[in-house]
Amino acid sequence: KNAKGDNNNYSNSNPLVIYDLTAGLARDTLIILTSSFAADALSTSNSDPMPVKVHMVERDPIVAALVNDAMRRLKLLATTIERAESNSAQTVEMISDTERTIAQKLLQCLTIEESDATTSLERLSSMTASQFAPSSDDEGINSIPYPPDICYLDPMFPPRKKKSSLVKKDMAMLHSLLGTAEIHSTGGNSNSNDYSSLEQIEKLRIMEEQSLLLKACESAVKRVVVKRPIGAPPLGCLSGDVSLSNNGMNGHDVVGTKLDGDGRVRKPSYDVRGSVNRWDVYISSSSVQD
Repeated sequence: KNAKGDNNNYSNSNPLVIYDLTAGLARDTLIILTSSFAADALSTSNSDPMPVKVHMVERDPIVAALVNDAMRRLKLLATTIERAESNSAQTVEMISDTERTIAQKLLQCLTIEESDATTSLERLSSMTASQFAPSSDDEGINSIPYPPDICYLDPMFPPRKKKSSLVKKDMAMLHSLLGTAEIHSTGGNSNSNDYSSLEQIEKLRIMEEQSLLLKACESAVKRVVVKRPIGAPPLGCLSGDVSLSNNGMNGHDVVGTKLDGDGRVRKPSYDVRGSVNRWDVYISSSSVQD
């Protein structure tokens, strides 16, 4: 299963629009673009546009700068035809025509935005159609597609309370940048203030997750897909909180949470499980009615 979840008749003129709202280093974006849905379009040598567009949103300025630099390098690959060898007048081909075509196709279907995901969705939903078109000064810059058919969320997993296996280097860097590094046990030096602070941080994280999930579900035409550790609670819920209610939002079941106020989020419509992770899928009301 990939993020699209179905084989609707998406085409070059009617592309599937996916928002990667927690882009990070764009690893999942590249997986989506090289999935079975888009792989055929990437492998062909023609210049037809891709049947999918992915808008990446990343709130951390350093991580967003890294992705923007990757986009800059991709543009160089897409536009470079030949380059002179150093210390020689001989001109050599640096990349093949196929590689150049792939780079061009990737550029056509990718956009990147430095922003908080919830803020981005609120801003885009209030824009008019003319505001999505690139200005005359933005040559080669794609307009942001809206609305999204699918919103994809891969938030940082809950902080680890004790060591297990080491994470990969790129993920360790992201954890460090985004403040989700491992929480070490305070042992005998712990005090009530430490625990109170941690509880407050956890509460704020859960509330932020709830807000993001709610906005993504409101914005997505088809579905929202959330990547989670296989044993973790649904996004926006505390561990062990699995109480369900039928008095849900827009007819959907909700999962109760132990927070002040209403504190309820939608129950996933279904999930797809792997050996380590699972993908919770939230089907939109409009998609069910269609």
